[in-house]
Amino acid sequence: SSLIRVRGAWGCTIVAGATIPALVLLSIPVSNLLAFGREAPFQLPSTELSLTGLVTVKSLYPLFFFNATGEEAGRRGFALPRLQAGVSPLAASLIIALFWVLWHLMFYRANGERAFSWRFWVMTLALHVPGSVIIGWLYNRSGGSIVVAGTAHAAAPTTIDLLLPTLEWPVYVSAITLGALIVTLIDRMWKKLP
Repeated sequence: SSLIRVRGAWGCTIVAGATIPALVLLSIPVSNLLAFGREAPFQLPSTELSLTGLVTVKSLYPLFFFNATGEEAGRRGFALPRLQAGVSPLAASLIIALFWVLWHLMFYRANGERAFSWRFWVMTLALHVPGSVIIGWLYNRSGGSIVVAGTAHAAAPTTIDLLLPTLEWPVYVSAITLGALIVTLIDRMWKKLP
């Protein structure tokens, strides 16, 4: 029911759609400072109207066809509330992060990723663990809205596809980890929900 219930979730949906892009945008200046060998500092791929259309399509397509209707309905809509009945929101988000990575294993393999190397798993977990904490926090803060979780999930790959190829990977992972740490401290996510 929270997939179609959007009343009262508009503010959280806007925050969810802006959280990951904001973390990436905050990491751009640091990434530019650390990129000693790069010829030019980071720039958006376009600043014209075409960028707006590209971002809209890249966000809405996965939101409606994958993230909200499929993945997040299962992860946050079904699994997270049941896990949180027994463990803290932080522990529940960490458990979901492990299954999130396994869920995408064949997708990564089909894309030609070296999905069975230790380096791949370290990098993938370094991205998905804090991402799961942030999305879990947004879901709980919205009162359990799958639309909010799906919006945050859809914003992440859109931002990564557009901006991450020119960013320093450790800087981005540090930014999203810092974001996860902040929301964990704000809501004391290590404590069980009442």
